[in-house]
Amino acid sequence: MNEEFECIAVLSEHEGDVKFVKWNNINGEHSFLSCSYDDTLRIWRQDDYDEDEFNCVGIIRFECTVWSATWIDEDTVACSTDGGQVLMYERASHPSSSDGLPSTVKKVEEWKISPSFKVANHNGPVYSIVSKKGVLVSVGSDGVITKMEKKEGEWRVSGDKKLGHGVREINGVAITNEGVIVTCGDDGVVRIWR
Repeated sequence: MNEEFECIAVLSEHEGDVKFVKWNNINGEHSFLSCSYDDTLRIWRQDDYDEDEFNCVGIIRFECTVWSATWIDEDTVACSTDGGQVLMYERASHPSSSDGLPSTVKKVEEWKISPSFKVANHNGPVYSIVSKKGVLVSVGSDGVITKMEKKEGEWRVSGDKKLGHGVREINGVAITNEGVIVTCGDDGVVRIWR
């Protein structure tokens, strides 16, 4: 990379190590999620008046580390925790962007647990979660790859693979537009699944 780039913002609201960030790539919205050892998932949005400023507009609190999160759509996020849970939240309020208030006094969004999603449990921390085209995949310390799909308005487990990396933990997961799943684990390999 020949061009230099500069830091345009430092966001220091978390009170512990930040473990994961995820941009919203839906509808060109400039927002992202951050997950932390401070037991929170935070939702950030670009300021309406200053493109170099991002504001924390939502905080979802837990009783354990939040390892990963993903956008389902612009009003729904899923996250994974150290407690072995995969949870889904829906935005319950939409602050008006035309309220004329400076960014320091913007309203905070309210997020509530999704009624269409039953908690998917792993036996141990869930390190990574990803969503693409109505499919949600989670992996974690139990070595299980869990695939969930939304059918008839409800999310259901559509498949799981135990010992996906032998007896080792699975640290990360990605999914292509075609539904190919890629995982990486403590066994030192990357595995591709159809």
